Amino acid sequence: MKKIISLFCVVCLLLPLSVPAFAAKTCNCGHDPVIYVPGFGKALYRETDDGREQSYHPTKETFAKQNKTIALAIVALLLRQHRLFATLAMQAANGILGAIACDPSGEPTPGATIYPA
Repeated sequence: MKKIISLFCVVCLLLPLSVPAFAAKTCNCGHDPVIYVPGFGKALYRETDDGREQSYHPTKETFAKQNKTIALAIVALLLRQHRLFATLAMQAANGILGAIACDPSGEPTPGATIYPA
């Protein structure tokens, strides 16, 4: 029974991935459909008295500092140490995204906004 449910779940997860393929065949608009997400890939700034200060801009160095933690998290996941994986994954995420974290109530950091990089 578990195998049947698993197979059903796989089909349910894969089915939405095929929808764009069918949409591309019926598009006669002359160009590929594009979804624009404003702010994606831009730097995050914080307004200060001196102007604006760059708060977060992902760099290779930001990710490189977390390589060891990410590798340990992957090993923990492969060894089925789920609590250790969660702890290490959160440490890596905080190291990479900590500069743009919200406060405990879910409010963004004061003055945070997006400008073109």
